[in-house]
Amino acid sequence: MSTRRLEITVQEFKAQTINQLAELAKKTNTINRLKLELVEKSAKIFALEAREKADNDQLGPTEDEVPVKINSLREPERIKTVDQQLFLRGVVTSERI
Repeated sequence: MSTRRLEITVQEFKAQTINQLAELAKKTNTINRLKLELVEKSAKIFALEAREKADNDQLGPTEDEVPVKINSLREPERIKTVDQQLFLRGVVTSERI
C-alpha cells in the first residue's frame, strides 16, 4: 500500500510540475510580448524626437526672421507718418506724401 501512495504522490508532483511549467511558459510569453512593445515604443519615441529636432532646426531661422519681416512691413507706414509730420510742419510738400 505504501508503494501505491508513493506512486500517487509522484504523479501529483508531476502534474504540479507540468502546471508550473505551463504558467512559466505563459509568463515568459507575456514578458517577451511586453519587451517587443517596449522596443516598438522606444523606436517611435526616438523617431518623434528626431522629427521634433528637425522641425525645431527648420523653425529656428524662421523665428529669427519674424522680427525683421515685421519691421520691414512697418517701415513704409513709419515713413508715411514721418512724411505727414514733416508736411504738417511745412518741411515737405504734399507730393511726397
